[in-house]
Amino acid sequence: MLPIRRQGPVVKLGDGNLGGKARVLPFLQRLLDSSEINEEFAPHTIAVPETWVLTTECFSEFVARNNLEECAEIDSDNEVKRRFVAGALPRSIESTLKVYLDSHKLPLAVRSSALSEDTYHHATAGLFATHFTPNIGPKRFRQLQQAVKLVFASAYFADVARYMRTHSIPRE
Repeated sequence: MLPIRRQGPVVKLGDGNLGGKARVLPFLQRLLDSSEINEEFAPHTIAVPETWVLTTECFSEFVARNNLEECAEIDSDNEVKRRFVAGALPRSIESTLKVYLDSHKLPLAVRSSALSEDTYHHATAGLFATHFTPNIGPKRFRQLQQAVKLVFASAYFADVARYMRTHSIPRE
């Protein structure tokens, strides 16, 4: 199982870095907590929802373990998807996702949180895929695994690669 660390509303899974969206969520929660906005909207509360995040190390380990680095040279997004979905997640990620599913029964949105998302001049926010899963029934673990792999795959899609090359954004 991956190391699990809580950082405000973010539950960090693994030892690597957090991407753009994940890094800003604890800051937003502190901002909300120190403001008077909840008093203005009482009895309603505005809060950042708990968010579980696989670190960049998890992504890198998955790519390396499945020899997917060469996908950076593939122009077919469908071929990239096929290769990523066929890849095996490390057991540490699988066991952590199972723990997550034990306590979470609502529908899920699996999103990217890349290091390059908040780059000052050429942010990559919005370039990567988001996948929704209903999180019900006997296939929910498999659906979550596939959603994670497809979000990982989107980092290698042709439009993303072209954008990153055009703006000299390193692939991290």
